[in-house]
Amino acid sequence: MYIWRIPYGRDIPVRAWFGECRRDGDTSAGCLKQVRTTMTDEDLEVDKSEESTKSSFDPEAETVTEDWIGVFIHTSWGYGQTNCEFARIIDVSDTGKTVIARRVSVKTTESSHGNNHLQPEPQQFGDEFRLYVRNANGEPVFRGTYPSSSDGSMDGPTRRDSFYVFDNSVDNSVRETATNYGH
Repeated sequence: MYIWRIPYGRDIPVRAWFGECRRDGDTSAGCLKQVRTTMTDEDLEVDKSEESTKSSFDPEAETVTEDWIGVFIHTSWGYGQTNCEFARIIDVSDTGKTVIARRVSVKTTESSHGNNHLQPEPQQFGDEFRLYVRNANGEPVFRGTYPSSSDGSMDGPTRRDSFYVFDNSVDNSVRETATNYGH
């Protein structure tokens, strides 16, 4: 078990890590520490109710509060096929106008007729990236550049896109074109 330490003393549990600390022991810059813990898989699941996040978004000011930490977001893109990527909000700026996110793993819940149905998993990977909070018809959208490589590194290819809130209910999923379909 690893703990991702972010500013203000909050810890986020993660199962895997594919990078290095910026400076060992420096929690203000964000640092990863391996720790002994009794956390279970259930502890890694953060259930954010739709009501708590909706009430903490100000559409006029385009700001969110710390209630958004732990929320899954997703984007989809492609021409002739659909590619989906998921992330999780891990920090909110003091002004609430930006969030810090990291990519997360996905699981396929169903595959049929050239489609995969995906849900996010709590395992984070890759580099942190900043997204700007925007208002889209009264709903929050998170816009910015994120790592599009399979390892989540900002040193590789990146994309600029909008992330939308993922409804983390049990039966919800996002459709993606299956491998070897599309063009």
